[in-house]
Amino acid sequence: SFVAPTVQTDTYVAGWEAVSFSASGRISDWPRLAAELEQEHRRAYLLGFTEDELSLAKASLLNSYEQATRTAPTRRSESMAALIAGSLLYGGVLVAPADVQRELAPVVEATTVAECTAAFREAWTSAPPHVLVTAHSSFPSSATVVGGILNASRALPVKLRVPPGDVKFAYHYFGATGQIEKD
Repeated sequence: SFVAPTVQTDTYVAGWEAVSFSASGRISDWPRLAAELEQEHRRAYLLGFTEDELSLAKASLLNSYEQATRTAPTRRSESMAALIAGSLLYGGVLVAPADVQRELAPVVEATTVAECTAAFREAWTSAPPHVLVTAHSSFPSSATVVGGILNASRALPVKLRVPPGDVKFAYHYFGATGQIEKD
């Protein structure tokens, strides 16, 4: 019921690290979304990641490095200005996408499931997780109701992810060949 699941670590303020686990979904299906996110977070923490999950993550990261390198010459001035301002504001260093790709692609390719699982667990052990719900003002709930949904999910056992097996491309027939009506 959710799309674009993301786990990230950010340092918004020097000395403070924020680890987040998020996803998007339909507001009308939020109880299911919240329960599924809780289950996925707990599954990753308790059972770790699979080779398939890591392969997908690696492919996505490597593709993002490639695309950033390829499109670097066409970045807009306002995007560059925002990057420069961000590095000045937060004390970072501006790095060319080609350098990022050259330095990080080999590290990503060599990363193992065990390393990812250990890093995920370490990120989530320094403090108990907090829940932040960001939604439209019409969100039909309260902290008590959200907590109840999450606690009900926490009472359920975590299930091992079952690989989908061979997945066939769903769009193999596009209809009969058309006729040119007018040229």
